Amino acid sequence: SSAAAIAATELRALKAEKLRRLEAEERASETLLEYVPRVSPGYLAPEHLARVAELFDRIRRGERVRACVSVPTQHGKTELVLHGIAQILGQHPTWPVIYSTYQKEQTNEKSYRCRAIARAAGVDLAADRQNLSMWRTAAGGGCLFTSVDGPGSGQPAALGVIDDPYKNREAALSEATRRSVRSHMSSVILQRGQEGMSLLVIHTRWCDPDLIGEIEDGAFGP
Repeated sequence: SSAAAIAATELRALKAEKLRRLEAEERASETLLEYVPRVSPGYLAPEHLARVAELFDRIRRGERVRACVSVPTQHGKTELVLHGIAQILGQHPTWPVIYSTYQKEQTNEKSYRCRAIARAAGVDLAADRQNLSMWRTAAGGGCLFTSVDGPGSGQPAALGVIDDPYKNREAALSEATRRSVRSHMSSVILQRGQEGMSLLVIHTRWCDPDLIGEIEDGAFGP
C-alpha cells in the first residue's frame, strides 16, 4: 500500500541520517595520521611526524597552540601540513587560515595541492572563490596562501602556518632574507592573529639566528 511505501521510505531516510551522524562522529575523532592515508590512498601514515600531526589534532579540537618545529628537508612535513589544513577546514569550515612559505611560486603550488586534498575529503568549497591566492569554503572560512615577500589580508586568522620561510641554507644565512622573514612574521602573520590564534612555525634549521631561534630568544614577545 501507499502507507507502507511511505513508511519504508521514511525508515530508509532515518537509517541514512543515522549513518551520516555516525560517519560525522568518526571523522571528528579521526587523527591527522589516520586522515592522510584515507584521503590520499597512495600515502602511508607519516608516523615519523607524529608529534607534528598531534599539534594539528590539538588545534582541531579547539586548543590554542603556538609551536616551533624543526624538521629536516625531504621528510614530508609540507604534505602533512597541507593535509592538516584541509582536515581543519573540513571540521571548522568558518575558520580563516593563513599559510606562508618562501616564494610566490611555491604558494601557488601548495594552494593547488591543499585545495585538491580538501576536495578529495569532501570539504564544501565556494565555487566563486577558488583562485590560488585564496580559496574559501561555502561556510565562509578558507585559506590565504602567501609568501615572505607577499601580502597578507585584512581579516584575522584562526590559524597561521609558516612553512619553510627560507628556500635553502644560503637564504637562511643571508641577513637580508632573515630581515624579510622577520618583517613578514611581525607585520603580516602576527597582525592577522587575535589572542586565540594558533601559530605553527615549521622549517629546517640552517643557523642559530633563524626564525625559530629568534622566537626562542623572545624577538616577537613571550
